[in-house]
Amino acid sequence: METLVKSLTSIFTKQLSLDQDKEQIIAYSLRLVISSIIGYLAIILIAYPLNILHITIPMAIAHSVLRVCSGGAHASTSTHCFIIGSLIFSALGLIVKWLLPIYNFMYISVSSAFIFIIAILIIKKYAPADVPDKPIKAKAQREKLKKLSLWVVIIWYLVIKLSLLFTGDKYATFIIATGWGILWQSFTLTKAGYKFTEFLDSLLFNIKISRRYHSWRMPMLHWQQI
Repeated sequence: METLVKSLTSIFTKQLSLDQDKEQIIAYSLRLVISSIIGYLAIILIAYPLNILHITIPMAIAHSVLRVCSGGAHASTSTHCFIIGSLIFSALGLIVKWLLPIYNFMYISVSSAFIFIIAILIIKKYAPADVPDKPIKAKAQREKLKKLSLWVVIIWYLVIKLSLLFTGDKYATFIIATGWGILWQSFTLTKAGYKFTEFLDSLLFNIKISRRYHSWRMPMLHWQQI
């Protein structure tokens, strides 16, 4: 993937006559976009045969939207991120599919309120979770990202409440899936979330997921209280 990123960055830089700082921004953005596409493809490849695609995609989207603002733990390499992400969302999708029959209007209302409260509390305490190698030093930027993270959760909850008010449990699967996506992303901001991700990352190295297949390497996040 790094070869593709470098080639595309070079094209944009030459065509738009960008300076070095903007070139780095383009490269980072391309890595993010390409890795996101590969990540979603990995989720689809696992979720589709399990018939949980309608659960995992809304879950992953809710997770991704909040993650853009709040940050969070990730593996040390892109390959590990793809593997861990696809396995986690597939596992959560199977759990949601198993729990769907017991969800009713009241259960959905209570569980969504619980997720909302937990997410708000975690975000207020830990977000944004930046990378130690590239910390967010500006206080104004940190406050902006925290507020954006809070607004993502607030808007999600308002949409859920309106959906329940006007359609009942018609969109129960979507509501539950996005709620679990918000909850999982919130978990990745905590000390336990960092430890769990580091454990899975180490496990993949131990079973010899070779580094030569890693197209690019990301700095490993270590939990630190904000």
